[in-house]
Amino acid sequence: MTGRHVLLAVSALVAGGSYLAGQAAPLDVVFVNGRIITVDARFSIAQAIGIRGDRIAVVGTTASVLRQATPTTRRIDLGGKAVIPGLIDNHMHLLRAGTTWQYEVRLDGVGSRARALELLRARAAATPPGEWIYTLGGWALEQFADDARPFTREELDGVAPRNPLLLQASYYQSFLNSRALEVLGVSDRPTGEIEEAVALNAWGRRMRLKTKRLKKCMPPSTISTIPTFTDSASMPSCALLTR
Repeated sequence: MTGRHVLLAVSALVAGGSYLAGQAAPLDVVFVNGRIITVDARFSIAQAIGIRGDRIAVVGTTASVLRQATPTTRRIDLGGKAVIPGLIDNHMHLLRAGTTWQYEVRLDGVGSRARALELLRARAAATPPGEWIYTLGGWALEQFADDARPFTREELDGVAPRNPLLLQASYYQSFLNSRALEVLGVSDRPTGEIEEAVALNAWGRRMRLKTKRLKKCMPPSTISTIPTFTDSASMPSCALLTR
């Protein structure tokens, strides 16, 4: 074999290896003959999808997707049925939250406990003694990268010593300072933490604290700052919350 022939053979091997390395792994399963609701920018409807591992690898017509299938690929004929993206049951209490949103110390997206306490301390400094400081849901302890432990009564006393303070986390538990516990008549929660499981307590109101219940615990000066919710206020309320 001449040097030229050896060079050609090596080149062919390299090219073949590159081609094989560039091949995608076979599809594990394909769904064909359906209505694939993609929810892409054009909200297009496809016929088929191909799955590789835990990812959608290809979307298109039945013919184009089947061309990428192998003998080991599982084939599922949808028979015209629709396929939609996976849904997460995330939701918002737009009508309720819109009435108090601008008065709350919102902790949505606050990434550290230190920052949350800083916001609460700033609100306490700007709020007359005796008036409520609160946030009603929309956050969880797990979002605090620096410290995800429950808030303590003493900790909240330190940031708002003159005001009742209530932090409601994701509608399943609340953290209160000493003044809030006193106003609400709670005497059996020394840490200031109240779980949803004990929502009905001695003061006869749920700690889920919808606006109308919260008003019963507030001084008149605070109540006057909370708008009365009416049907005509629904759109402005939601606009405030979602802006």
